[in-house]
Formats: sequence, C-alpha cells, structure tokens
Amino acid sequence: MLDGMHEHDKIAQRLGMLLTRLYSGEKLHLSDLATEYNVTVRTLQRDFNQRLSYLPIEHRNQQYWLDPGFLNHKNDGKVRKLAEQLGITDLFPHASEHRLGQLLDRGNPSLFAIKGFDVQSTDSLSHQLPVLEQALTQHLQCWLITKDQRKQLFSPYQLVNYKGTWHLVGVSEGRLQAYPLSSIALVELSQQTFTRDALIQRQIDTDPTLWRSGMIEVLLKASASIAINFQHRPLLPEQEIVKTLDDGALLLSSRVLDANQILPVIKSWMPELTVISPGFIHEQIVRDLRHLLTLMSQAPP
Repeated sequence: MLDGMHEHDKIAQRLGMLLTRLYSGEKLHLSDLATEYNVTVRTLQRDFNQRLSYLPIEHRNQQYWLDPGFLNHKNDGKVRKLAEQLGITDLFPHASEHRLGQLLDRGNPSLFAIKGFDVQSTDSLSHQLPVLEQALTQHLQCWLITKDQRKQLFSPYQLVNYKGTWHLVGVSEGRLQAYPLSSIALVELSQQTFTRDALIQRQIDTDPTLWRSGMIEVLLKASASIAINFQHRPLLPEQEIVKTLDDGALLLSSRVLDANQILPVIKSWMPELTVISPGFIHEQIVRDLRHLLTLMSQAPP
C-alpha cells in the first residue's frame, strides 16, 4: 500500500492509519501490523511508544489499544479541534461533532471518505523541526539563513501549512512575514527572547494577504486535450482560468511562493502544459530535462 512513497510520507501515512484504527476502538496486534504495513515489529513499537506517546495507549502481549475511558470522551471537542487543524471542517455543510466523528468510526460503514489531500513533501519541515519547536515554545529569536544566503533575525510565532506548503510565520524588522520552509537553508537559535503580541497572532489567523506577499504569478497554457482537467477542479496553486482560447486550450494563472510548489505539477502534464511566464521557471524545467537526458544517456543499456 505504501510502496513508492518517501520514508517520511510512509511514516505519516502509517501513523494516520494507526490513529484512525485506535480511535475506532480496535485492538492492534504487532505481528499483524508488521505484515500489513511491511515494517518490523521494532518500528511499530517505536510508533506506539514514541511517536504516539501523547495518547493513553495500553498494551499487553503485543496488542495495543486506546484507554476505553479516553475513547468515551473522544467527542468532547477533540475531533472538531483536529478537523479544524487539518482544515477539513469546510468540507461538510454544518459540520457537527457527530458527522466529523463518523470519519473515525470503523464500527459501521462510513458515509464519508476523504482522499487525495494536496500535501507536499515535508523534508523542509523534518530537517528544521527540532530547532523550530524550541524557538516557538521558548519564545526565542532565531537567525534565518535563506538559500540565497540572506540572514536575518526573526521572532517566530507559528508554523503554518498553507495549501500544502509549510511556512514559518513571525516578525522581522517590525514586519510580519511568512517564509516557506523550502526557502530556509538553516535556522540558528539566539539566546534573546521576545514577547508575543496577541494582535500579531490575530493577524496571522485572519489576514489572507499575508500569504500573497512575495508571491510569483505564473502564466501557463493547457492544451485542449487536457483543458477539462483544469476546468473540473484547480490543479495548480491559486489557479485561475484567464481565458478559453478558440481551439479549446486554456490560459491559466497560478500564484506560488516558491517555484518548487508548481514545478512538479507542470512536469506531470508536459508537454500539454507549458509555461508562458516567468522565464526563469521555463528555464528551470529545461535544465531539469537536460539533466534527466544526461542521466538516461549514461545509464547502462
């Protein structure tokens, strides 16, 4: 089930499945799980004893389950809080605790299923997470060194996943800023603390323009043969249909904070999806294709 995924994606997928099954009241046996997820028993023990250690998990004879007393109170707002954090409450009209809870209930056939979350690689988060957690919990200022070698002192407020991309949000030089983690090369802690401002946190929670500052607008053309896919639902970040051409092709615009947000999508639809502007994204695709051809030419027959 998890073949072909990056290791961190496999872990996240496996933990999500384990959580769902635990919350449904299921008792999980390590040997069965090892076969099902193609991992060792030791890996699963690490999942339960370390990665899920914040839950009241009980175990005996290689079986693991959630404390029944905890399960009896699982609908006291925790489900809604998790749904809000995952951004799925808007998927349901008048989302109730009961309706959201059905997503976790494996005892009966579920009325709902959610597939295909648009989540990008978490490499940039996993590399920086320990130092960022320390800075955020202890209210420590830190030095951000970006991949273009800029360095600035930053007061971090929150890690925010905006449309699949993780950002570090905070204040630098008196201005609220949101940095995609993919643009940060290194985070260095200082010993200087700062005082959080409730007004700034409110702006982070409510101001949509925060995510548009510094965005790159990309103009693309989708051929008529694939146009229906982009008309059916947005496949590009911040996608807008600019114009439908006479031959059925589409002019599309997309706004991204980092070119890496859109490059994989473009490549997956080539050659039917082409970049009109900006030039540097087109040039990056050409460089990547040349590199791929070089690697293929060097591969043994």
